[in-house]
Amino acid sequence: MTDVTGVLTSYGLDANVPISIDPIIDLLDPTDLPFQNGFVLGGQSALAKGTADNKKMEWQDDSLVDALSTINEGGAYAAGDVTLTVTDGTRFKAGDVLKIEAEKLYVSSISTHDLTVIRGFAGTTDAQHADGTRVICVGQALPEGNDAIEASHRDRDRSYNYTQIFGPRKVQATGTEQYMPKYGLVAGGEMMYQLDKEMIELTKMVERAIIYGTRYDDAADQRTMGGILEFISSNEDSTTTAPTEDAVGDLLESMYDAGASVGSGWIFASNLKQKRVISNIGTVNVERADSGRGTVVEYFDTDVGRVQFNTSRYFEDADAALYTRDNISLLTARPWMARPLAVTGDADSIMLVMEMTLKVKRQSHLGKFSAFA
Repeated sequence: MTDVTGVLTSYGLDANVPISIDPIIDLLDPTDLPFQNGFVLGGQSALAKGTADNKKMEWQDDSLVDALSTINEGGAYAAGDVTLTVTDGTRFKAGDVLKIEAEKLYVSSISTHDLTVIRGFAGTTDAQHADGTRVICVGQALPEGNDAIEASHRDRDRSYNYTQIFGPRKVQATGTEQYMPKYGLVAGGEMMYQLDKEMIELTKMVERAIIYGTRYDDAADQRTMGGILEFISSNEDSTTTAPTEDAVGDLLESMYDAGASVGSGWIFASNLKQKRVISNIGTVNVERADSGRGTVVEYFDTDVGRVQFNTSRYFEDADAALYTRDNISLLTARPWMARPLAVTGDADSIMLVMEMTLKVKRQSHLGKFSAFA
């Protein structure tokens, strides 16, 4: 355990008695562990926190079947063509009235993604439309007294992640090492010194796994958790080479079109190099007058909401993520534990271990960049 000065004393307890030392993470530099103990604007943590009660954590995402898609003809959809191929035909039903630009079309029947339609419906003009143009259902035109048609629904999407064990690591110090004073040692002596170093190394390892972890489990129960970037798959910008205001806005628009809410408290997570680039975008509102040159940008406002920053040294230059803390949670199965081991000779030993996982809900409402220079 730690006291208010951060001095660890758990190594003096009985062997094999686990002691939670999770609070020691709060003593480490927030800029070095932004996902574990860092904060964003407003004092909120960069990720939500929770507990894991199983080594395989599962959750479900439910979604509506919105009746809209895009033309997917592989070319222009010609005037007079009564077979309309769309990207997702499961979103429509016979009897629907569709709007493509200024033209209305009536759906007579559907075969997977091919819709048989009546062109120029309700007095509109039959016209050519470019591939990729939006196809929107504006209601049905069923005869009066028609039987009810089946409701649209989609099964819940199930997702999961595994808990990952970090450690166990053994920290050991001989009786002489603990007794003799050494230059530069913190209070607590050699054991505390070694314990502090090992904690820092392990928590940095956790930080990297939160970003780049891969979900994996084998017959030997060797488990690793999937990280943030592995779970975000629907909205990826793999071409933009710099985090411009337009690039962030375009990705936010894709997330909004997928159903994300406006003003959700977006967080842009990247390394310091990309944070420096994005600090130069848009108009800066200065909250207070300082006598220094330049302005450190904490956020910028977009049409989809305010974007704050979470800077981590563990992001590669190419990568960044756009997320909300409500959609990503750190789930702890076992907090950091210091378990004093049995004495072997004239030496004391402590084992460090923890177990956690990551939960990413509604990944279609999140986004990532993967080609920054």
